Amino acid sequence: MPGQNLTPKDHIRLAEFFGEIDVNRFFAPVLDYPLIAEFRTSANQSEVIGGTWHADHS
Repeated sequence: MPGQNLTPKDHIRLAEFFGEIDVNRFFAPVLDYPLIAEFRTSANQSEVIGGTWHADHS
């Protein structure tokens, strides 16, 4: 959905609408928001995390 400007709190509220948040222990949490994990593909990686165009992550 292009043009969405969600704050971290908005992301958490949206996720909680669908159910309990399952915190992923493999990615570092966002500072001040332990329910949000951020992962990025670095410039030197040949594939994105997940192997294709996306990664499934709650």
